[in-house]
Amino acid sequence: FGSRAPEVRPAMRVKHAAAACLATLGALRTLQLPRPPFAGCCRALAGAAPSARAAVRRGALPLRLADGGAQLLESDGSVQRLVGEEGPAAAGELGDVEAVLPQEGDLEGITDLLIDGFWRVLEPKLLSERQWGPLASLWNTCTVGFERQVVRTSLGQNLARILIRPSILRPPGRSFEGHGLGLMLLPRGRPDAAPLAFCELCLLPTDGRKADDTAEVLAMLSFDGLSADAEPYLLNFCVARAFRRRGLGRALLGLAEDVVLRLWGRRRLYLHADEEEGASGFYLSAGYEFVGGRGDGEGKPRHMRKELGAREATGAEA
Repeated sequence: FGSRAPEVRPAMRVKHAAAACLATLGALRTLQLPRPPFAGCCRALAGAAPSARAAVRRGALPLRLADGGAQLLESDGSVQRLVGEEGPAAAGELGDVEAVLPQEGDLEGITDLLIDGFWRVLEPKLLSERQWGPLASLWNTCTVGFERQVVRTSLGQNLARILIRPSILRPPGRSFEGHGLGLMLLPRGRPDAAPLAFCELCLLPTDGRKADDTAEVLAMLSFDGLSADAEPYLLNFCVARAFRRRGLGRALLGLAEDVVLRLWGRRRLYLHADEEEGASGFYLSAGYEFVGGRGDGEGKPRHMRKELGAREATGAEA
């Protein structure tokens, strides 16, 4: 299972905690909203519509070029289709796509993907324009803009390590401390394209908490070390609407499982799935099972787990 994660010094934890707080404050200070339908009533808040050419993109990095990429290819030939330098001769329904690590310039596209993919989470916070009229437009513009900035800031915080040193090896700390791993699918050879699918991997205790739960934040702020029994956890799994039902989701899930087994040296992968959206059915068909009871209650996300098999697992820490 590789070497033991080094102990993070208290001073470093203070630094990470301060960075998380400053990032949140920065999101509030630099909030940029999309142009609302009623521009005259909230131009002071929203400002000019952001230009599509304003952001400077740094192309996503093919997974095979990251630390651990070559090791993954050597240990598991099944990932050749997504990780290898050349795609399959016959791409099939999946299409000629490749797995990449996101870079700073990809975070805006990932944010758009997550906002659209998890719109059901945001929708209850919005007002009906039929009932509230122009007030609804103002409120909804501010709400969506704020949530978008929070997602963008959180991605930058969680993926800080791989943005500096691209690696798919097992991380030594918490997602909030910048030790998350983002996996993304793009059309092959197009590093600046919008993401087709995305997910994150991190290490988390197996008590049913989510990566953004208060308990996890407090554990970091109180300098609690990452528990020895922390296991790989999958979150923010999303496929672009226009590319669903083509096998991209199952391909990305399989890749995440291979990373966990072959590189992180773990045989279990945990996640939470929403029953109402049919997500739990997708994971059940992929071999996942429910952990414990119904969790937070009827209709709430349920804790799930998969045993990744009896294949040899060897892990190396980043």
